Parts: sequence; C-alpha cells; structure tokens
Amino acid sequence: SRNVTIERTAYGIAHITAPDYEGIAYGVAYAHAQDNVCQTAEHLLTARGERSQFLGATATGEFGLGRLPNAQIDLFVRNHMNDAALARAADTDAEVRGALRGYVAGYNRYLQDVGPNGLPEACRGKPWVRPMTLADLSRTTELSMIQGGLAALAGTVLEAAPPAAKTSAAGAVDPQQAALEVARLSFNANPNGGELGSNGWAFGRNATPDGRGLVLGNPHFPWFGT
Repeated sequence: SRNVTIERTAYGIAHITAPDYEGIAYGVAYAHAQDNVCQTAEHLLTARGERSQFLGATATGEFGLGRLPNAQIDLFVRNHMNDAALARAADTDAEVRGALRGYVAGYNRYLQDVGPNGLPEACRGKPWVRPMTLADLSRTTELSMIQGGLAALAGTVLEAAPPAAKTSAAGAVDPQQAALEVARLSFNANPNGGELGSNGWAFGRNATPDGRGLVLGNPHFPWFGT
C-alpha cells in the first residue's frame, strides 16, 4: 500500500520520496538498475562465484583493485564467503533489515518490469541475469568491505605456498624490489588514473558565483567499475 516516487532532475539525478527506509532503498535500487543494471548483474555474478560458469574460466573480471582470471575470482569468493555469518551481521535493527529487503525488491521489480529482452545490449537475454536475494546483497556488501584490503591481495593469497627449506642462515631481501611490490599493491595503484579516497570541499556563499553554498565531493569508490 506504500508509494515510492522517483523523480529525475538535471543530469539524470534520481530523487527518491518514500515513507520509510525500506521504500527509499526500493526506489534507490530501481533507479540504480535503470542506469546500471548490467553492471549490477555482472557484479552479482562475481559475488556468487559463478563467473567461470557463464563467462569462461580464462576470461578476466574486475576484482579488488585490478583484474583476475574468472577461475581465480570464483575460487577466492567461494572460499571467502560465509552466508550464515553475513546473515547474522545483517540482522541488526528493523530499519536496516527493511532497507535490505527494499533494495532487493526494487532491483527485482526493475527486472520484472523490463523483462529479459528489455535490458541493455550488454546483458540482454543473458542467462546470468537473475533476481537478487538477500544473501547476494550481503555478499556484495562484503566485497565492498574487502575491496581495498584482502580482495586487492586475492591473487597473492591464491598463490601462497609453504616457504622452501632454507639453505642459508637468512634470506636476503631486496629493499627496492620490496618497495615496488608494496607500491603495486597500494590502494592508489589505480590503473584508471587518479587516486581513490573520500574527499569533500565546502564553499560558502562568499566564494561562489551565485552566492549559494556548494559542497563538492567524490565518493569512497570511483564512479566507474564495481
């Protein structure tokens, strides 16, 4: 019986009006799907550990701060995810639970409204475009939590092996090589250019052309990619 309103203003910005957090999340998910449904569908494929099944084991996908073969992504995700633990973590207050339900329902409503043949070309009619579940959403949240940490080291984690038997008292470490390795794995070793971070600038009315305050910021994660 509730109503959710999505209004688009200049530059396509979506404004959501709803009576509660569940409705807000419903509208946000629907609007985001209008703009990014194929991106979200592929991200869900990553979160489920099913990239190899649908996209091929040797093809690559975005993961952490770079790209890895799908087989490696799937292996890491399936080993890392614990749906029972994620469900316990999401079971907080009523507003959070409602928002999670609303987001899942909003995304699925969009898929229902447009149908498989109404999707953008990148994912039109693809068998891997499926409705979202609460477990899927928890998994995508977990991927965001580890994106700049453990997931950025996924390739190294999968390559880990017991050390070889030492033949000398101590193994020498090349400081320059170590520094290069640290730089390669840095959160700001961004292949798309620029640094990642959460930054914001606030300008008072005395500093703006129209005499109105202005807040300019970039999100915690970039506008492109996952």
